[in-house]
Amino acid sequence: MNAPIGTSRIIHLGPSDDSYWGEIERDEMERALALAHTHGWRVAVREVLAGRYAHLREMVEGDARVDWLLLLPPGPRRILEIGSGWGQTSVLLACDPRHHVLALEQVRARAEFIALRRDQDGIANLDVACGDFLRAPIDTEAFDLVTMIGVLEWLGLASNDPPEQVQARGLARAHAALRPGGWLCIGIENRWGINNLLGARDHTGLRFTGVMPRPVADAYVRLRRPMYRVERAPAGYRTLTHSGAQLDRLLRAQGFREVQLWVSHPHYAQPRCLVPADNRALAQFFAHYRPRSIKDAVLSALMRGLGQIGLAAQLAPHFIVLAQR
Repeated sequence: MNAPIGTSRIIHLGPSDDSYWGEIERDEMERALALAHTHGWRVAVREVLAGRYAHLREMVEGDARVDWLLLLPPGPRRILEIGSGWGQTSVLLACDPRHHVLALEQVRARAEFIALRRDQDGIANLDVACGDFLRAPIDTEAFDLVTMIGVLEWLGLASNDPPEQVQARGLARAHAALRPGGWLCIGIENRWGINNLLGARDHTGLRFTGVMPRPVADAYVRLRRPMYRVERAPAGYRTLTHSGAQLDRLLRAQGFREVQLWVSHPHYAQPRCLVPADNRALAQFFAHYRPRSIKDAVLSALMRGLGQIGLAAQLAPHFIVLAQR
């Protein structure tokens, strides 16, 4: 990694443009950063992510985000996490002292928050970098594991090129960063998930755009001009999700030789249960699964019914994908 290390405890990979993307507004993120400086990151999370952001607080403080790591061969790894957000995945990956983790986050305030979290918790094997993954100077064949948790679907917003090309470029960069035999982990929604078909909000903040034909979704987004997690309206529909079969094709097209598809329940960001994307396995799992909430009970009932008619794998809401170079 050829980049200077500044006095801010953050590696700067390329120029910064102060662009912002996030689950909360920029001013709220800056408030969280200020609170983390003065009172600690836990106080910041508790105060800023209260009320309507309670689900985000659970994700940031949770401990189930890297359960998929148990599916990979054990051993020390050099890990690159792309799009590190609040640092929840990086911190959990760094819990194993044998690993060395580089958290790469494009948004300055979020990168600074991760660095504060690392310093306040005394995590020695975690570096934090601020930069654009599509343009950052990342060494080839330098990592044993690359993660893109909730990232692939958003890459289309990083460029004016067709979003399909931007996603392919991102996967190619991830492939190049891995050593032979290394693994890529992707967490992403299923385009044809039952939640999307029933009207869950897509990454545009609108309903049904994910399942519309792409040209129709593009025209609809241009008409509505939604401002969801961004500071300027996107030029059309650019936050593409895919079916399991499409993800397999995209990864193999970039040279990945083994692709494993897992259904993550209840969410890819909180994978409490990982089940092979196989209808029989899913039917057996949901026949005995005990829900933890009303929402979980409704989703579980839907998945149980889909498993009985052989559609659970095709319509599962969330995937964890493991691909080996």
